[in-house]
Amino acid sequence: MLTYETQRILKNLLVEIGHGEQKIEQIRQKLATFTDFEPYVAFQRIDRNRNDYIIAEEIQDFLKDNKIYSPTPEECQFIVKFFDSDEDSRLSFSDFLQMLVPCDNNFLRCQVTQRDTYKVEKFHYLPIHLEQELSNLVYTRCEELRVDLARRHDFSTYACFRAVDDRNEGDINPDNIRSFIKNNGYYPSEDEVIAIVRRLDVDADCKINYAEFCEAIKTNEFPKPQSSHRPQNSIDQRLNTSQNANDRSFGSPLVQNPNHLSSKAQEEQLRQTTNNQNNGSNSHRGGNERLESSQQNNQPKHEESKYGNGYEYQNRDPGSSAKIGDHLSQFQYHSPPKNNNESSYKKSSPLRPADEQELLKAFKQQLIIDRELEHAKLDLMNTCPDFNLYDAFRYIDLDARSFIDAYDILKAFRDQNNLDLPQVTDDEVELIIARYDKDRDRKIRFSEFTSAFSPTDAYQADRLSSRKGTGLGLSDKTFLMYRGLWLNHIKVEQQAEMIRQKLISRPGFSLFDAFKAVDENNDGKITKDELHRVIEKSGFNVTIDEINTLMDRYDKDGDGAISYTEFSDEIRPHSPYKRS
Repeated sequence: MLTYETQRILKNLLVEIGHGEQKIEQIRQKLATFTDFEPYVAFQRIDRNRNDYIIAEEIQDFLKDNKIYSPTPEECQFIVKFFDSDEDSRLSFSDFLQMLVPCDNNFLRCQVTQRDTYKVEKFHYLPIHLEQELSNLVYTRCEELRVDLARRHDFSTYACFRAVDDRNEGDINPDNIRSFIKNNGYYPSEDEVIAIVRRLDVDADCKINYAEFCEAIKTNEFPKPQSSHRPQNSIDQRLNTSQNANDRSFGSPLVQNPNHLSSKAQEEQLRQTTNNQNNGSNSHRGGNERLESSQQNNQPKHEESKYGNGYEYQNRDPGSSAKIGDHLSQFQYHSPPKNNNESSYKKSSPLRPADEQELLKAFKQQLIIDRELEHAKLDLMNTCPDFNLYDAFRYIDLDARSFIDAYDILKAFRDQNNLDLPQVTDDEVELIIARYDKDRDRKIRFSEFTSAFSPTDAYQADRLSSRKGTGLGLSDKTFLMYRGLWLNHIKVEQQAEMIRQKLISRPGFSLFDAFKAVDENNDGKITKDELHRVIEKSGFNVTIDEINTLMDRYDKDGDGAISYTEFSDEIRPHSPYKRS
């Protein structure tokens, strides 16, 4: 069973896939309207090897020619795999044609496939308008939503499939998709549902099976460098798989594993190899080695442990352990760097452990309250289709000055014919101003108001911003929910202020040390990745949208990084009577 947040992310991913397919269809139709565009000419342009096939490397080179450098070879291979009908890891012209020609306009489809072709030389280019539209068609992605979904603690492809396949039919049809998206607060059009099915339905049977669904929602798995820190039993496997010390490497433990040898025989073989390497260069240590050998023979022998070789190494004599350590050094196996008394993140932090825990707790609490506010924004937008930012802003900006200040907000709150929130105090309004006033002129302009009342999710924010104002105000139901959203803003800023006061009131708490604890690379600024890593190290799962919300709270100038001034301004209390 998926949680509400996971279902919401899955819904956003499906909607984004549908919108991506609709954008691709628009590009297809736009390309088809160009009289100088012909599909086989475009195929020749990308097929630089002139072998009548397009491979991932050629797609990547084509995108680089058009100044799109972000796609990796794995992403380009994913593009090939999606349209590759015979699964030979390359695109024939018929495969390429399916990607290129319009799907919803049969007239344009017939027109573009009947044009006369012409030859494109190996190193020639198409006209610039064709190059640009073709590159936009080839490369589209919504990988961040897939990553958000995969990071959820309750995520599994099977659970996601069952959440959409609510009738347990084993396949997902357009009705399942429409019902799932509608149940999660978005009402898709028929065109959007068809676009989602068309993008996910690889075998064109108008249904999405489990394999097709998994392929659509899984992240692109890129190879990761192997960690230098390996468990002890993995080291033993790698030591025992080699026959010649000079040829040993830390490859797969499944390769050349001498299973016919017992653990004692393997240990003896390793010891003999090590002694042979040490003869001559370490002859002056011969007496000590014989003494260690005799001491080892006098010690009781340990039986083979059920826990494997890792347990046996703990029972070996110090001399044997030293030899094994010398032998490991020849493989250039190094443990992660450690300080003398500091090996973990917490110990290496300039903050005291209790202060660091309190800082991480403050981050978590801020994420939780911002998450509640985000849900309130989505509820208002999805429940009330007439809600728009222009009419909402006019309830406060009564003088049409294109900005509002604390006086305007208080005036609207005190007016019984307006928002009618007399319980809100002056200090609470000041907290709202401090939260959303980016340029610190004590005014909230329309752009800042938009940031306050729009969802963090970029897709949902674009949907809301596209709604036009009517000038007639909001309906009664929408107005009540809009009023409730103002109360949510007040509540969130009250809780955020309590978090600040609790953190800053700790005896000996240092803002500068707190900043250094998050600034991992000591470059004087906190990036989104650093903030994300610090929070995830505490065991708290967050999405990219939630990290963006937290960054927006701290990053006042919008440069993508948090300076020390911005960090300290947000951590210090904002209430006029409680600042320190």
